[in-house]
Amino acid sequence: MFDNIPLQIPSPIEKLDLSAFDVQREVWIKRDDLIHPEISGNKWRKLKYNIEKYFRSECTSILTFGGAFSNHLYAAAAACDRLNIPCIGIVRGSDVDLDNPTMEFCRNKNMKLVPVSRSEYFEKERSNKTYQLILENHSLVIPEGGNNVDGVMGTKELFNELYTQLDAINTSKGYQIACPVGTGTTISGVFKSELSNQQVFGFMAAKDVALEKRLANNGIHLLKSKNWSRFGSYDHTLIEFIQHLYNKTSVYFDPIYGAKMMHTLIHSDLLKKHKNEPFVIIHTGGLQGILGVNYRQQKKGKKLINYTSIH
Repeated sequence: MFDNIPLQIPSPIEKLDLSAFDVQREVWIKRDDLIHPEISGNKWRKLKYNIEKYFRSECTSILTFGGAFSNHLYAAAAACDRLNIPCIGIVRGSDVDLDNPTMEFCRNKNMKLVPVSRSEYFEKERSNKTYQLILENHSLVIPEGGNNVDGVMGTKELFNELYTQLDAINTSKGYQIACPVGTGTTISGVFKSELSNQQVFGFMAAKDVALEKRLANNGIHLLKSKNWSRFGSYDHTLIEFIQHLYNKTSVYFDPIYGAKMMHTLIHSDLLKKHKNEPFVIIHTGGLQGILGVNYRQQKKGKKLINYTSIH
């Protein structure tokens, strides 16, 4: 079914040398960003079974949701283009800039972009406009971020891969895992997987009291940024950190989820504790977000991240 999409599955796990940041602990990174240049990270994981459902259905298109710089819309557009699936993207904000790199990419991949007001977007498929589009196009609806049972089923595979890889590198003595959290779909894969000798830390990219409570009730330890508490926020400190981290590790992290998680980890004492136990970082992809930040920075005449491609 997915022969048209060359995927690196399982994604590799590599050692990450953070000694330049005074971290002597053994750190590993699960490189889901290397799954595919355009459909990377947890975005592929969450799309996989939703797309399989489409092929089993009588639907003739896929309709999904996202913001102006959405990793999910970007990945969905690329996947649907590869698989010749007509695709509609409902975009948050009737005044959205359709010329930004994310929206331009989606258009080039033949996604039909439909900007809607924020109130209509909040209603999702219940809004009159979206409901009519679903009916007219016989659309299978994928929730924002792939946040449904099929999305969780895909993220479960991420953690099953990870546990197999960790067993192979002899980490049975216990380990800690850090994973970014947006909708909570990816980290929900932990709940559905076989757990053993681990502590899981979820980095909250945005304030969501209900999600925080659900994660805490499931034994997830929560990490929060003191610097960028609003979703999508960034500043020169984060931009410089992304570049510095790449210069020291040869790994880029996206500015919305991964880089903020790394900054929080490195500037806390978490990586300096339990030095005899490995620490594992989940790289959830989303590197196209760097292009979005650079686009906004360039319009303001400010410093860019030295980054020109997805990999």
